Amino acid sequence: MNYQQVYRDFIANRRQKEDALKASGVYFERHHVQPRSLGGKDTEDNLISLTPEDHLFAHMVLAKAYGGQSLWFAVFAMSAGGRSAYGVTRVTNRRARLAYKMAREKYIENMELREHQINMGERLATNETRIEKYRAYVESTDISGIVKARYEDEDYRARWLMSQKDVWTEERRQARSELTKAAWQGPEYRAKMAARPTPPGAWTSEDMKEMWKDPDYQEKMRRRPKPPAHTFFKGKPVRNIDTGEIFESAAAAATALGMKHRNSIINAIAKKGKSSGFRWEYV
Repeated sequence: MNYQQVYRDFIANRRQKEDALKASGVYFERHHVQPRSLGGKDTEDNLISLTPEDHLFAHMVLAKAYGGQSLWFAVFAMSAGGRSAYGVTRVTNRRARLAYKMAREKYIENMELREHQINMGERLATNETRIEKYRAYVESTDISGIVKARYEDEDYRARWLMSQKDVWTEERRQARSELTKAAWQGPEYRAKMAARPTPPGAWTSEDMKEMWKDPDYQEKMRRRPKPPAHTFFKGKPVRNIDTGEIFESAAAAATALGMKHRNSIINAIAKKGKSSGFRWEYV
């Protein structure tokens, strides 16, 4: 069969019906008469409007007429690849072509619905009444207490820890730390953070300065009992389980290993994990 002639006749027939298709209001797709893989351009004279099933049929005839990886891949992608349960090639099966048409139409409908939902979301996000209600809810609700109560539930906390075990690994923590350090080296980032507005109710250094101006607060802090000498500015002794070496604190262990912070060791002890490749425990 001369598939090139079949294709030319098919396109000529559909070109006569194109205006009626556009005016009908049904869903149609744009097809390159001369495929781009064969030098076709994105010009109006090289484009034609086809129904989904005609579009699929056109690509099948093109692939049979000219061959080539790109043309056959287009057919494979449009027909979901492979054969039907009855061994009939999908694009030559009328029922399959109609199923393709229905699937494409439903896909477009869902895309339009999704776009509508996004637009409605943007409208709701700028709705002053909704914003005021949410602000009132936040101000009248102890959200922190709700979250704390949730984490006091042993089952909930166990599920949360299980979900996080592969999310926040030591390697990712270290990588995040390096990214944050690098960001703070840039003057633009530092200026941005300095200009960031302080959240309502947040504790600031200015608040602390004001507290120290109060003579009563100064007297209270002066009379405050000091911690025992053996714990002053020190932490608990820690042991490197793998080497047996004991350090007077997690900070001392971190310093000995060339680490900048002790938190990694403290977290490793709490989660029974590793820090710098070692297991740790309190003595």
